[in-house]
Amino acid sequence: MQKNHLKSLDELAKQDFVLIDTNIFSSPLGGYKDLVNIREKLISVEKDCEFLILMKNLVEEKGNFYITHLVFEEIQSCSYNFKKSIRKNRGSQKKNRDLLELRRKLRERCKITRSLANSFQENDRIIGLREDEQLIYDSLCKKYNRNKKEYGLSDTDFDFLISGVTIAKTKSKYVTLVSNDFGIFKARTGIVKKENLSFKNLRFFIRESLYDFKMIE
Repeated sequence: MQKNHLKSLDELAKQDFVLIDTNIFSSPLGGYKDLVNIREKLISVEKDCEFLILMKNLVEEKGNFYITHLVFEEIQSCSYNFKKSIRKNRGSQKKNRDLLELRRKLRERCKITRSLANSFQENDRIIGLREDEQLIYDSLCKKYNRNKKEYGLSDTDFDFLISGVTIAKTKSKYVTLVSNDFGIFKARTGIVKKENLSFKNLRFFIRESLYDFKMIE
């Protein structure tokens, strides 16, 4: 029988150690690039806000969600220039009303995202490494630094991946990486093999839809 690799946000929160990437806080895989109707975009952003609020509640209820310092800095700096976006529009009154409502909701999404970042910080869900773990982290960074260029990883991406590998090697935990970045996934596959880790020790999930996460192997 084929295993169901889909998990809800609530189910993910019960996993051993779940490390969340920045892109998970914005939209599901593929985003909303195919949406052209303003009302459809508004509904999608409203759903994003609901997702962020649910995650915030789970973090505050001591769900096993964690982020790195670099991811924290990225979501903490979420901003939306509301006034500037209004000045750019000179369309019909109805279109402007719809755009105004959408942009208010986009501003609200950023506000909720920053609040979520604070919840991670206040509930000690930003990972920190002991001195011995930091030595392993530094060694892994040096060993796999070429992966940044090979897989197009940013500093935040690379730190996210190496932090997950370090935790899997040192804390005897089953680590779940959650990211929609397939460059991270490809780099992780090679590192797991070279470091003699089991794929169960460093699983990889993508956010496939609003509330569903899918494990890929």
